[in-house]
Amino acid sequence: MMRCTTSLLLAFMVAAAAQTAVAQLPRVEMTLADALSRAEASPDLLIARAAQAVAERSIAVVQKPQSPTLTTSTHSVTARLGLSLAVPVRWGGQRSAALDVVRAERDAAAAAAGAAANRAREEVTAAWLRLAADEELEKLALARVERLGRTADAVKDLFDAGRVPRVDVVKTKAEVATAQADVFLASAERRAASSALAFLVGAVPTADIVATGERPMPASVTGLSTFLAKATTSAEFQAAEARRRAAAARVTKAKREGLPALTFEGGADFQDPTQEGTDKHVSLGLTIPIGSHAVVSVSKAEMDRDAAERSRLLKSVESETVSTWNRLEAARLRFEALERSTIPATLEAAELGRVAYREGRFDLLRLLESERALLDVQASRIEAWLIWGTQRASLE
Repeated sequence: MMRCTTSLLLAFMVAAAAQTAVAQLPRVEMTLADALSRAEASPDLLIARAAQAVAERSIAVVQKPQSPTLTTSTHSVTARLGLSLAVPVRWGGQRSAALDVVRAERDAAAAAAGAAANRAREEVTAAWLRLAADEELEKLALARVERLGRTADAVKDLFDAGRVPRVDVVKTKAEVATAQADVFLASAERRAASSALAFLVGAVPTADIVATGERPMPASVTGLSTFLAKATTSAEFQAAEARRRAAAARVTKAKREGLPALTFEGGADFQDPTQEGTDKHVSLGLTIPIGSHAVVSVSKAEMDRDAAERSRLLKSVESETVSTWNRLEAARLRFEALERSTIPATLEAAELGRVAYREGRFDLLRLLESERALLDVQASRIEAWLIWGTQRASLE
């Protein structure tokens, strides 16, 4: 009883030591729903929102009339003061074509922001799940220290009774020491996961976030065909489609800008001693663009590029959907198999190994191997749960 109590105290001391480094950090309990509600604070999403705002404000710039030019002059012999005002004139659909471009770019930026919002939710979900998994792995490491501590006590009792050699005592002590080191590693991984989640939800990086609330458990999803049918509705694809429309609008704009540019100018010369009154004038300037066909050619090439990117993205979304759905199902089946059969059988094998060792029918090496096998399958269950959760978020 005394040695069992010592093992429990040892496990407690290891846990306390693992928490010392973060004892002064602000503790934040966060459910998955809480984390998702704060996904808007994702840095990438904030950048995408800012880009959307820039695109929206660009429309007002194009809607404004082009800036007129006011010219003033003076002469030493003729007019003492000359004034003229030149106003560019957009015609032939140049203004509407320019508006079509900025509006399509606005739509592309809005679609990109939607895609960034989806990515932010996916990243936040994955980060929260990673934190929850690391918390479970840390608990598992602590439980292993406690379990090995009880094993070490049992081996010491057998050694005192003269039933096992001293090398078994030394080996179990080494195994306990290794398990204690694993606790510190698991604690460090948990803190790293907490920092990663803090970055995504706008919390201070030193916050000690704890994943609380109900953990989503693996369950079957709808058929693959249902998700493939939604490939064209994905935000990433919608952004690519908007970029293709913007490229097509730029082709039309380039063609309109290939028309001659018109400038209306009116003015007057005042106080000219060589003539009576004020000399007024009106003129119409015509600028013939050179090289407009090259600009149109470049715009068409950009449109072809964006169309190819749209086609590639659709295939990529469909391919990734198939891969993700299969990984999701594989993780679910693995999780269910581990929880239903493998873990109970491995736990029973470890307990039977402990009994067999006490009765002298098992050597220490096989006993420790059974303990490691139990740890491995328990960790595999956690990793299978994590893979299922992250793949589910990606599929959505």
